Amino acid sequence: MFVTTGHSFRTAIGKTKDVIARLKELGYSHAALADINSTWAFTEWKKEAEAAGLKPVYAVQIPVSPNIKAKKPVYDLWNFIAKDEIQAINILVELSTSQFRYTPLLNYEQALAAEGVFIVTGHKSQFDCFRPQENLFIGLSPACSKGYIKRAIEEGHKFCASQVNRYVRQDDK
Repeated sequence: MFVTTGHSFRTAIGKTKDVIARLKELGYSHAALADINSTWAFTEWKKEAEAAGLKPVYAVQIPVSPNIKAKKPVYDLWNFIAKDEIQAINILVELSTSQFRYTPLLNYEQALAAEGVFIVTGHKSQFDCFRPQENLFIGLSPACSKGYIKRAIEEGHKFCASQVNRYVRQDDK
């Protein structure tokens, strides 16, 4: 599970410490942080995860669009998980923010060419824009339609369970 913190401005609620505590409570051994367009929490995340006995995993969510120059680009939110070095994540954030329109964006070619990361798509990817590849997984979440899943299977894609929190606990609403 990828988790977001309050550093995913306006999309998630929760301080890093609270999110880590919840992951520990749920029995996780790893803590995969994937804030949207942000690496602000990485230092604090590492410190809090290690203090709780969890292994920190660094990721980022970046919108990916077939046409980033469109007047109103249609995009899907993809997760990029660092394999070893977080520098790979920083390169993607820098590239997406340098192409800032209404939101930082990557096009499919840029996203799929990313090195040093595992890639997990969202639930609105356009299959006509890419083919299966070694480091690419289709994010399988409650938002995926049956038709979307069927097409991914037919095209030979691999899946990865994917769900992103909005709140640390249900009661936080």
